[in-house]
Amino acid sequence: MVAARAQAGLAHSVGVFEKRRVHASQRVHTAALLGTLSALIILVGWWLGGSIGIRIAVLVALVSNGVDYFFSDKIALSAMHAQPVDPGDWPALHQMVHELSEEAYQPMPRLYVSPVQQPNALATGRNPRHAAVCARSSGTSCRTSTSATF
Repeated sequence: MVAARAQAGLAHSVGVFEKRRVHASQRVHTAALLGTLSALIILVGWWLGGSIGIRIAVLVALVSNGVDYFFSDKIALSAMHAQPVDPGDWPALHQMVHELSEEAYQPMPRLYVSPVQQPNALATGRNPRHAAVCARSSGTSCRTSTSATF
């Protein structure tokens, strides 16, 4: 019994380490994308305005990256016309996401439903504490069933 608990604890530790490694690579990827965008903005600023253009472009890049980093979840949810989901309206969806977040040792994300007709679902947020999940309201069977068809 003690050996089984120790093995389960070791498996959990390895899983947590693997998740941290994945999150670190995602952060590097995000930083590379934002850095590339900044370099492109600064290059265009230099091409259009010389040294004054570079100064203005650096300011534009800083503001752009700040908005992208801190408000990307709100921008994506707004583009999908997403509305927050109450647990009473979609209990199966809440239960499914709650179980998945517990299995992954992550906090429960905010849940949204989108009225758009395209088959689409998205997860967004800059970290697990600011995560949001959005599903399409038409075509989902999560109102009553635990199986999701998106």
